[in-house]
Amino acid sequence: MNRICEMPERFQLQMMHSIERLELPKNQVLLQRGQICDYLYYIEQGILSCHELIDQKEYCSWLMFPGDIATAVESFRNRTPSNDLIYTPSGCVLHRLSWKNTIDFTREEPSFSAIRQDFTDYYHWQAREMDTQRKRPPEDFYRHLRALHGDLLDLLPRKLLASFMGISEQSLYNIIKDGRNKR
Repeated sequence: MNRICEMPERFQLQMMHSIERLELPKNQVLLQRGQICDYLYYIEQGILSCHELIDQKEYCSWLMFPGDIATAVESFRNRTPSNDLIYTPSGCVLHRLSWKNTIDFTREEPSFSAIRQDFTDYYHWQAREMDTQRKRPPEDFYRHLRALHGDLLDLLPRKLLASFMGISEQSLYNIIKDGRNKR
């Protein structure tokens, strides 16, 4: 975070004492639908997935990888029950910061506020980029995801990755198989 905006040393220590480290197994639920999201999660290792329920069908709406900060944005920001389900499709090492600490730090420390805004801008850009990629043919979208995340995609169940891509599991299987045959 200091690369974005240098933080005073006293604040860095305060923040470090406020962050909790979590080691979670595969398939651990972090947030159930209907709960208020109370944390920002920094992903050191592993993958998180976010799921929405639309017309009684669950869809993977977002995947978050090492280096990402994850939360249920609307629930966290507005203190409302979440429509999202967030869980660990792989084992994870996470660092979490509470909503209260986040709000207090934003009010008290201008550097933290600037860093938070930088992350917000980045994730808005990333969401637009992902929406654009999802409009491409699935083979191109898969190549894009593979270029971004490499072998980490192999940690995901195919059903989950297919849901994120908006295609059937069989279509994903065919894309992967065709890609291997072209090597």
